[in-house]
Amino acid sequence: MSKIYCFLLIIFLAINVTAQNKSGGRSGIRGFGKSTKTFKERVDAINNKWKVFVGNFKENKGSISGGINFSRQVINTNSFSSIFNYDLNGLNNNDFKSGFSLGYKFDGIYKSQRPYSLSLKFNEFRTGTKYQSSSTLEPFIGTFSNFKANNKFFTIEIAPHFKRLVQITDTSKYKFYVVAGPDLHVRLSKQSLDNKVIQAYRNMMLRGDVGLEFDNNGFYTIYLYYHLPITSFTASPIRSRLSTIEFGTTIRFKDLF
Repeated sequence: MSKIYCFLLIIFLAINVTAQNKSGGRSGIRGFGKSTKTFKERVDAINNKWKVFVGNFKENKGSISGGINFSRQVINTNSFSSIFNYDLNGLNNNDFKSGFSLGYKFDGIYKSQRPYSLSLKFNEFRTGTKYQSSSTLEPFIGTFSNFKANNKFFTIEIAPHFKRLVQITDTSKYKFYVVAGPDLHVRLSKQSLDNKVIQAYRNMMLRGDVGLEFDNNGFYTIYLYYHLPITSFTASPIRSRLSTIEFGTTIRFKDLF
């Protein structure tokens, strides 16, 4: 549970600092920028707001998650050029290839009415590649590209999701949820030597998730997510969109230990 509270603390502090800056700016005009609150009063105020903020997240339950993913990169090199030339024969396969994910998932209720989840996962991606742009020097050279995508990555992912219960069966036993939210990936794996020269891949990537979850009376949950790209995994002008279909399950901590 410490991980979810750390994440909530970061969000809370960001909101609180922003609010204080806005109110501080207005009070500065009236009171020449001087605050009458002591340091202890400020700390107590933040502590009270934190307790109220955390109190909105109830019925938190932790689970271990694991699944298989199928991923593909769609690549557009745009105006990019380099000294490297790669024959696209065999590279431009347009397939979804399999990897895996392992992690932790926390489910709860926000403000006693909105189901949510927070996932922290380690991912391995093995991707197919589809090149939308290429060059050719017929009849001497076939299609080639100045950029060769990496097709294997390791990332750490954090994904907050809101869930909506679908009333299609007896919810006292089985629950179906529609799930949506963002996911942020931090790249752990190194780039290929050629891509390292040009610093092709970014350290972070943002995607959007939509999916379904089936909860079997709290014993386990089966999920199916589609992860669609929001930001490019590569630096401009190269654009790499990483799409993933993920299927897996979660099991509650209490059922394992």
